[in-house]
Amino acid sequence: EAQRATLTRQGHEREAQRVQLQLYHLSVTQYMAALGALAADDVSNYDGQIDPLVDAASRNGLIAADKAGVVKALGKLLADAATNAYRQRELKQLISAGNAPLQTIIADMVRLMAAFDSSVDNEAAMYDAYYDELMLMAGKKEPVAAERLWSERGATLAGFEQRKQAIAPYIETLKTIATAHQ
Repeated sequence: EAQRATLTRQGHEREAQRVQLQLYHLSVTQYMAALGALAADDVSNYDGQIDPLVDAASRNGLIAADKAGVVKALGKLLADAATNAYRQRELKQLISAGNAPLQTIIADMVRLMAAFDSSVDNEAAMYDAYYDELMLMAGKKEPVAAERLWSERGATLAGFEQRKQAIAPYIETLKTIATAHQ
């Protein structure tokens, strides 16, 4: 029962992390696309889809108000760039104005990914213990079930390991983006 409560709590934490990371990723992607358009001397485009998502996440307690404000500030810069038909000559101004919110967003993405790293470890340990308990219960009475559980356990733990291995390169990529943007 305690294991279930822990997994439920971690599931809620992971959901909040997922929502925040999706919002951050969307805002950074839109920002970088706008910079690319401006560098090509194209008119940037901003559809404003992120603002209602940020508002909904904030109302539901999935993103803190200060973080929501930073995401929306970056979106406002993009909206201004699109509305005012910024071109290449305004690129430096947009990068300068966008640096502080972008650095805040990326720093929080790094923080969330580091937390995700430890939660993957915890979740993997919980699943490992869960499968051990199930295999003990199946034991010699149900050897086919025990063999199947052993196989499922291996696949589940391999999935955790794959996610864990992807975290460090992702964090390094985020840090590279933050450094290169300044």
